Amino acid sequence: MRTIAYFSLKITMILLLVLFADVSMAAKPWIDDPSANPLRKAEGETWRSSERYRILADFNGDGIEDLALSYDTSLFGNGGGHFSIYLRNAEGKYQEYDDFGAHPSANSIALEKWGKEIRLWTYLHGGGGTGSLGYYEVTEEGLSERRSIETHPGDSGTAMGNAIIKAVFENSYVNFTVQQSTTVDGKIEWK
Repeated sequence: MRTIAYFSLKITMILLLVLFADVSMAAKPWIDDPSANPLRKAEGETWRSSERYRILADFNGDGIEDLALSYDTSLFGNGGGHFSIYLRNAEGKYQEYDDFGAHPSANSIALEKWGKEIRLWTYLHGGGGTGSLGYYEVTEEGLSERRSIETHPGDSGTAMGNAIIKAVFENSYVNFTVQQSTTVDGKIEWK
């Protein structure tokens, strides 16, 4: 009898954890455009640029343009940097969705749609004619783990590596608008 009670208590605890996890995912607030405010430097910080990239596109296939907002551009390397996706609703509010790594050029990011399935493809430069081509599945819970292969594109790569990259990024389901911020006197402009 004690074993059954213990097992029942354990199942109840697991169900409560799952319930609270689902509530916390849904509890992310809807906010105004996160790219409308300049990135702030910490007091005394001089080495950061305070500038960012944003990528405008419909990331979740609902017909409403969303945005991906990068961290400070001074933290980017040859392979790119880190972006946070914000989904937009019909009222113009944004909700943080998930994060991914990518290069901030429109020819290094693509969306593939097949039925209800959406994949976010990215290319991460590795250096000297190598890189990682991969995708995330776009789900209601967030992005899946990235699945990738090493490719050999570029001037010092292979014909096949270049053909693979070209096939993915010239056939995106949506067009991307990539912009970079310029902040003067606390006012941000996107170009």
